[in-house]
Amino acid sequence: MKKLFKIATPISQLFENEKLGEDIIQISDLLEIRDKSIKIKRNNAFIYHSELNILTKWSYREIKKLEKIKNNYQIRFISYHLASRYQKNIIKNDTFIGVGKAFSITEMKNNIRDNVRTSIEIFGHDIPILVENMNHLLTDAYDIITEAGFIREIIEENNLFLLLDIPHAKITAHNLNLDFEEYFMQLPLERCKQIHISGYSIKNGKAFDTHSEVQEADWIILKEFINMIKNLEYITVEYYKDEKKLINQLKKLKEIQFDFIFKNILQIAEWDSEFFGFKVANLNSAEVNDMLLNKCMEKAKEENIKCIYCMCEPDKEELLKSVGFIKIDEKIELAHDVNNLENLEDMEIEEATLDDVEDIKKISSKAFRGISRFYKDPHFQPEKIDKLYAKWIPKLINDPDATILIIRENNKIIAFNGISLKGGEGRIELIAVDEKSKKKGYGQALIKQAYNYFNKINLEKKKIKIEGERIYLRTLTVEDVSERYYSWINDPEVTRFLETNNATLDDLIQYVKIRYNDPTCLFFGIFLKKNDEHIGNVKLEPIDFKARTARLGLLIGEKEYWNKGYETETYKILEEYAFKNLKLIEIYTGVYKEDINDVKYLKQSGFDIYKEDYNVYKMRIMVATQNRNIAAKKLYKKMGFVNKDKKYWFHWWNENVKDGKTCY
Repeated sequence: MKKLFKIATPISQLFENEKLGEDIIQISDLLEIRDKSIKIKRNNAFIYHSELNILTKWSYREIKKLEKIKNNYQIRFISYHLASRYQKNIIKNDTFIGVGKAFSITEMKNNIRDNVRTSIEIFGHDIPILVENMNHLLTDAYDIITEAGFIREIIEENNLFLLLDIPHAKITAHNLNLDFEEYFMQLPLERCKQIHISGYSIKNGKAFDTHSEVQEADWIILKEFINMIKNLEYITVEYYKDEKKLINQLKKLKEIQFDFIFKNILQIAEWDSEFFGFKVANLNSAEVNDMLLNKCMEKAKEENIKCIYCMCEPDKEELLKSVGFIKIDEKIELAHDVNNLENLEDMEIEEATLDDVEDIKKISSKAFRGISRFYKDPHFQPEKIDKLYAKWIPKLINDPDATILIIRENNKIIAFNGISLKGGEGRIELIAVDEKSKKKGYGQALIKQAYNYFNKINLEKKKIKIEGERIYLRTLTVEDVSERYYSWINDPEVTRFLETNNATLDDLIQYVKIRYNDPTCLFFGIFLKKNDEHIGNVKLEPIDFKARTARLGLLIGEKEYWNKGYETETYKILEEYAFKNLKLIEIYTGVYKEDINDVKYLKQSGFDIYKEDYNVYKMRIMVATQNRNIAAKKLYKKMGFVNKDKKYWFHWWNENVKDGKTCY
């Protein structure tokens, strides 16, 4: 579920009219402080957009200005400009023209590092630091610093976030004759926390920032970006010329916000809607307050939604009841760490097939009566819910991230356990035993089956060995951390194009251990077949099993084996394993343009360049075709599970909606 963005409005001269200022505040979720903001007494002004250029050396006076902001406001969020690559500038026609010598890339990076350290010393480690992309206005003051690759690099190197100024990005693309969509996609959008939106102008072929009204085309672009950017927290309209026009633009943004709420906080449950014959939706209660909840209820009635499910934390119970939700059930999640399980009993693990569906359905049709929230809601007929669970059985079997484990007795299925493995977490979705076979230990056996299944997957990962013509790949363990490995990481020639360097042996042991236990990482050593010599490492990290993609990283540590085809052989046998065994459809990587040999080896292995930053090629290769049950709770506790979370299920019903295929 995507996070709900908030509207952050800058405090400007428009707030001097108190009545209009109050109108602006009512539409906004919070206020943004600028260096030239007028002073108003508000406790929701906690975002600070500084005019300081993070690329230059900050003066004593500038640092004192930051300290004053810290003392006057409860800052939770701070952003700086990537304004110019010169320490001093003159401004001509609203454009920076550098004075003296421009900073080099190294000098700018050193300045950023120093300024980030200063900002942390003043505001603290917990305050996110953002940098705003600048517009290129066709002087060399804007060279390099407006390049998407440079922006990405400084953000990643300093653990910063992006303040995406949409008109700045459009101006840069226009003035440099770049494809806007391509330029935009190269920016570090995964690190974007705030967006600035306003109008801009084009005169004599040159685009420039005017902070004018947002045009309809830009509202459309903004909606696309909102859907695309996962971690967006704030949107700011940068307009300061007319109070009424600002209010109209904020109202437009508020409409977009409510539309976002409906799509992302109140989501139609397609499968349930089709099954029951009327509109069913899920409400994400984590993001709602009193105002948003009432707006969702209005929208639900407008859209003729008949039923809303909501699983909430205990602190939201009274809020949901206030708009007509009924508490149906209590959900307690239990957890057990299977990573370190040892001495599990050998047990034959049998996975169900589609041929077993009918037998499993017979068990499920009775097993969940009285313990499922659906049976507890009087709006649903038990017979209909029997069919609901029966429909879930083939759904689980056909899900690539799930399976059903079964136990047979005399060739008859007497118990089943529907489980899934997503994001490194195994879940028991449905578990049931035939009525005549209860209290015979099959419940424990089913859970042991799940232990074995998840542990088997983990052990299979740890025992992987992939053979090539001259080398083999084997899962790397802490026993492989040797003086040889240590020497690679501390050799500047070996690590020239790597992010990892100057590590201790303890650092390497931790590094390998973490990746050994990480279900989204496969970390292999590269060994020679002739003598088992360890010559390098290769990894897929992170592996996104849902998207079926992975990032690739390679290191040949022994320099005597450079440029002898071991890189290409490693790439090829790992590609084959990833596509065939892991069912991935894409492997991607980033490689410095200077690293000519690695670019060559990747191309020889089938990789293509799909994006190009100022000093990095983005390359990839793709596949060609491509608490409801007390007895159960006691059983889980007995098996070593511990409480992980406690939530409540609520249902809301719109009695005015007449359903088609009624479930009554």
